[in-house]
Amino acid sequence: MFKVPASKSGANLVDVVSEVMDCSGKQAKRILDNRRVFVNGRRIWMAKHRVKRGDNIEIHRGPLEHNTLTKKDILYIDPRYVILDKPPGWLSNGAGSAESALRKLMNDRNLQAVHRLDRDTSGCLLFAVNAESYDRVISLFKERKIDKVYNALVAGKVSDRVLRITSPIGGKPAVSLIRILSSSSSASHVKVKIETGRTHQIRKHLAGIGHPVLGDKQYTTHKPETKISRAVPRQMLHASSLSLTCPVTGQTVHAKAKMPGDFRKCMNILKLS
Repeated sequence: MFKVPASKSGANLVDVVSEVMDCSGKQAKRILDNRRVFVNGRRIWMAKHRVKRGDNIEIHRGPLEHNTLTKKDILYIDPRYVILDKPPGWLSNGAGSAESALRKLMNDRNLQAVHRLDRDTSGCLLFAVNAESYDRVISLFKERKIDKVYNALVAGKVSDRVLRITSPIGGKPAVSLIRILSSSSSASHVKVKIETGRTHQIRKHLAGIGHPVLGDKQYTTHKPETKISRAVPRQMLHASSLSLTCPVTGQTVHAKAKMPGDFRKCMNILKLS
C-alpha cells in the first residue's frame, strides 16, 4: 500500500507506478495493462489517470509477465501454418505484438496472423507463413470450417448445463455453444465453441445472458470491487484449441494450449475445476 504525498498530487498513475516499483515507464504501463493496480480500492488501468494527495495505491505483484516468446510457445508448425500459444497481455499483430515477436523468433518477416485474439485473451493463435497460405485459410474462416474452442471463467452460477446462444452481433448471425464444466455460488467455468467469429462474440454473448467473463471491463456493469474480482488479473478467456483441415494437403492442423498459470490460480481461488 502506498499513499500519494502532496508532491505527487496530479501526477499520472503510470509515473507513480514506475517510481514505486522502480521500473521503466514501459514496464509500469504493462503492470497497468495487466489490471494489477488499485486506487482507493478500485482497479484502475488508465496510464494518464491523475492521482490525488492521500490516494491509496495497491499494486498486486502477481506472476512475472511473459515478456518474450520462445520455441516452447509454438504449439504447431508445418511448411504453411504455425499455431502459437499467445500469452495474455500481447496484441495479436502490429508493433510490439505476438506477430512481430514470432517473426523475430523464426526469422521470417512473412509470417502473418490469420485471426485475432484480444490483448487479454491467451491461447491458440494461427499464423500463415506466406500470402498464398493466408488467402486459402481465410476462405475456411469465411466458410466456418475452423473449429475454435475456448475456456472462460464467468460471473455467477450458470444454471443450464448446455446453452446455445444465437443473438446477432452487429446485425450479423452469431452462434456460441456453451457447456458448463463446473460452478460455485459466485462463478462458473465454461467451455465455449463458436460457430461464427464476430468481434468480441464470446464476451458479448456471455454478458448478454448475465454471466460476463470475469475481468472483462468493457461488457460488465460496474460493481464494487470484491475479494474475488481483485484476484482476477485480466479477462479470464483462453483459446484452448484450434483445428482445421489444411486446404492444400488435406491433413489436419490441430493444437491445444494449456491453461496459463493465472487462469489456473483463479480457478483455485474460485474453487472451480
